[in-house]
This record gives sequence, C-alpha cells and structure tokens, in this order.
Amino acid sequence: MRLPIVFLFFFIITIFLLAGLNLLSFWGRIYSDNTDLVMRLVLRRIPVSVLEMLPASVLLALILLLFRIIRHPGNRFLSFIIPLISAFLVLAAGYLGLQMILPGYEEIKLTPARYLAAGNFIKAEDRVLYVETLQDSSLGSILLVGRGNPEKNFSYYPRGRVEALGEELKISVPESPALVFKLETLFSSIFRKAPIVRDFLHDIQLVNRELNAFFNQSRSSFYFCCFSLVFSFLSVSVLMRISRWPLFNILLGFLVMRGFFYLFRFLREEIASEVGKILADQTMIQLLPILTLVGFGALMLLLDILFVPFRSWHREMEGE
Repeated sequence: MRLPIVFLFFFIITIFLLAGLNLLSFWGRIYSDNTDLVMRLVLRRIPVSVLEMLPASVLLALILLLFRIIRHPGNRFLSFIIPLISAFLVLAAGYLGLQMILPGYEEIKLTPARYLAAGNFIKAEDRVLYVETLQDSSLGSILLVGRGNPEKNFSYYPRGRVEALGEELKISVPESPALVFKLETLFSSIFRKAPIVRDFLHDIQLVNRELNAFFNQSRSSFYFCCFSLVFSFLSVSVLMRISRWPLFNILLGFLVMRGFFYLFRFLREEIASEVGKILADQTMIQLLPILTLVGFGALMLLLDILFVPFRSWHREMEGE
C-alpha cells in the first residue's frame, strides 16, 4: 500500500506550512532595521519552530490521509494500522532527531541592535527616536521627537548608553532621567494572535511540554505518549465518516483536531490538578491524561468497529 508514502507527502507539506507560518510570526515580532541580526535569529529559530509544530503537523497530515482513505477505502485493518505506525514513527523519530539538534541551538542574547539601527528613525511608542552611532551599548547623537509642538517635545543628547531589559529599552543619558521605551517592532501589531489562535497554540505548546517531560523522564514513557496521541486521534476518525457531505466532513475533521487538543488541555490542567489533590503519585498524575486518551480512543474504536460500516460513505457517494 502507498499509505506511508502519501502520509509522508502530507506531513512534509504541513510541517513546511505550519513551521513557515510560525517563523513568519516570529520574524514579525522581532523585525527591526538590523536585517542581518533578524535573519540570524530567524535561522536559529528553524529547529525550534519545526519542533513546536511537529505534533500538529502529524495530526493534520493524518486528517488529510484519512480523507483519502474515506474516498478510496481499502482493508479496514490495514487502513488503521499503517497510518498508526507511520504517524508514530514520524512523531517519535522527528522529535528524537530535533532534540539532537536543539542542544546546539542557543538563543541570541537580547541586544539593543535588535531594535535600534544607527542613522535610522525608530518609532518609540508615541515618539520618534534617532541615534547617529551605535557601538555595543554606547550611543552617539541621540534625537528624540514627541508629538505636539516640536519646540517643547524635541530633545537632543550628545551621548548615552542603552540597555535591553526584558520588553523594555532603557537609554541612560547624562544629567537627565533615563528614557524607557516598550520594545515595539514594525510588524508586531500585525502578528498579534487572535484569542482563538492563541488558545490553539497554547494547547499545542502544552502537548509539546508533555512530550518533552516524558522525553527527559524515560524513553519508554515518551514512546507511550507518542503512541497514545496518535492512537486516540486515529480512533476518533469515525466522526469523519458520519456524514455523506465532503465539505462537512472536512470541517468536522478540523473540529476534531481542535477538540482533541482542547481535551488534552482539559485533562492535563483541570482533571489532573484535581486528582493531584487526592493522589500523591506524581507519575500517575502525569500519565492520567495519556491513559484517559487511550481509554477514550479504545472506546471510540470499538464503537467504530461494531456500529459504523467502513465503506458506508463510499457506497453512498459512489452508489455501490
């Protein structure tokens, strides 16, 4: 069967798309006139973006593969086992490979050059900032223009020192109070995430944290976590065959994916925290969301086998 090859094809497309969007958002948040530094930051961010989008890419590739299986059904057993093994191997091997790369990855320390460029006017909140020279943290010929009357909102300092403090830029000048600005890059407002997107990304990050925790704890726990995520997600694919309308099934497939991540967050942040007040076994508490997903997936798989014909959608659409 060509299912593994088709799955890899879908996975490559989705990982390029999601990781690319992740990098684009990162670029927008850190953009400045110092293009060389920004480009180095983006390039160093690539393995992190791929790792962050790996679980979502695997599940999205599974959705695309399941649409193909629904359209061209084959053997029911193989149509479940082959995607299960393929997705598990890609998720586990991809995570292991990226973890080998990440130890060499280092975030570039936040420097003023990330937001200031000598000889350029930079927006600083409701004012405009200009520096003639920038050498490490030393500034020369600092010009600050505010709104309103230029005569009252015009400041010039022959020299000063700049320091990046978290999300603020602090400029110290002789015989004057320090100037503090919020770090605001050119396209940051464009890339502010809508609440629904922010919640979805939060759920993905939670799954990544769980995978990382199991990875650092033991390889067997990590493999079990990867298998459980793929197995439970594949098991609920029965919901994608309950309708004869393709567009509705596509919408339902993405809703299933969104609901799956939400269910994992609910189990991890709500249920596990409540159970933690009763049980003292931290290992069991950590495994609770995974075990619950496996049990839920097994139940959905049983309902699928007993009550949902595998070729029902195909027979209705093709008139078989």
